[in-house]
Amino acid sequence: MATTIDPAELPQEELEVALRRYALNAGRGTSAGINLLIDDGSWLRLDEFVRSAIDYIPAQKLAVIDWGRAEKYLPDPRRSPREIAILRFAIALGHDTFDLQSVGPQTGIPLIKAVARAIGQNA
Repeated sequence: MATTIDPAELPQEELEVALRRYALNAGRGTSAGINLLIDDGSWLRLDEFVRSAIDYIPAQKLAVIDWGRAEKYLPDPRRSPREIAILRFAIALGHDTFDLQSVGPQTGIPLIKAVARAIGQNA
């Protein structure tokens, strides 16, 4: 049974390790969404977000993001546009809307280029 994380009881580094441990066996999209939030760091430092959107399974030392509960932070007027964009993209990846598990290199490269263009980078 999952219990809600209390960030005061789980140090940031342990939270990240527990999330990465879960990501190892998650789908590609979910894993990418988790790693995006870890790499960015801003959302995982917000106690309210961690308590609300992440469950910790002590017996397995796993942390699981509930993407549906994470969505309640969109939009959040207290967060910057950058933070909202990171969370919105992580949620889209986490829900694996695009079935990234089935995307191979021939499809993946054009998708990466399209995202690069969408954010204003030359691809």
